[in-house]
Amino acid sequence: MPESSLDAFARFLAKWFVKGRRASGAIYEAVKPYLAKAFTATFGTRKRKILAASLALAILVGVTGMTVGGNYSEEQARIAAVAVKAEKDAALATAAASRKLGDARSDAAERLITGEGFRVESADYAVPEDTAALEAALTKLRTIHYSGTAAEVSTASSKVSIWVETIGDRPIPHDWRISCNDAKYTAHDFPTFRDVWASTLELVSCTPGTMTGDFYTDIQNAAVASGASPSIDKVGTLYAVCADLSFGTYGSLASYSDSQVKELTGALTICPDQPSAPLIQLKITAQAKAAADLASGAVFGSGVRRIGENIQPGVYVSEGSAGCYWERLDSTGEIIDNNFIMGATRAQVTVQSSDYSFNSTGCSQWRRQ
Repeated sequence: MPESSLDAFARFLAKWFVKGRRASGAIYEAVKPYLAKAFTATFGTRKRKILAASLALAILVGVTGMTVGGNYSEEQARIAAVAVKAEKDAALATAAASRKLGDARSDAAERLITGEGFRVESADYAVPEDTAALEAALTKLRTIHYSGTAAEVSTASSKVSIWVETIGDRPIPHDWRISCNDAKYTAHDFPTFRDVWASTLELVSCTPGTMTGDFYTDIQNAAVASGASPSIDKVGTLYAVCADLSFGTYGSLASYSDSQVKELTGALTICPDQPSAPLIQLKITAQAKAAADLASGAVFGSGVRRIGENIQPGVYVSEGSAGCYWERLDSTGEIIDNNFIMGATRAQVTVQSSDYSFNSTGCSQWRRQ
């Protein structure tokens, strides 16, 4: 059926007021009954038809206005909510960035303090190249501490930490724990030989325990080179000697063998403050002199000595020589001079450069005057 004038007019009004915000057909269907009444026989006069049309038009305007206004208010509320959320998110992001930068700068301040202190402390043992790299990292961090971004400051701080870790703590010289037995053979463990000295226990012997530290010192290496220790891994034995010098075997010996002298000399270079060190050093010195005298012929015992080779011409004395016999001989073995000491405790003889040899028996050591 062709669309009536009423239908066309209602559809036009709906499209004009809605302006595309809603489907015009839905509004048309809503207002159509009112428009129909305006043009039916119910309103017979022209004046009433005009009034009815005006009323329908007013209703249409009201309906479409409410629809459009309602849609507009909802859209505005949605846009406003999005804007508020965006503003809130931006504020949170700004606050987070500010906290991150503050944390980075605070951490950088601590790294600068610890890094500078570490650089000074490690200067005497760190590799020069590593020290230079640490200084460069500190300079970079100082430069961007208050001007760089959080990421830049954090990266610079990390580089300082990396070089501090690379250099590491100061190396500790090797040391040895000491294990000592008491008279009942009960073992006691001590951190160092100095702790043994301070102990009130009645100890009888000590041995080296667990090795600690990172490297061998020049003194420890020198002990090996001098023969005081057979190898670098045996240097701990000297630490045990340091521990028991006050009560061990060495303390009671009147003299030492050559190997003992070497071991004691090496030990006292490690523990020169050992309580018994002065007495032991006197023994070592006296024994060293005696050995030198024997080697040079300044001191000798019984037997035949060649003049100019084993002993030198001069005056020689033997103390405690009761029952001592001596003789000076020429190159043919003939006696140039001799003597037999019966009651005296001291014998004295002058060896001439023309003598060929000197022989003695039953005498104490001869010592050149």
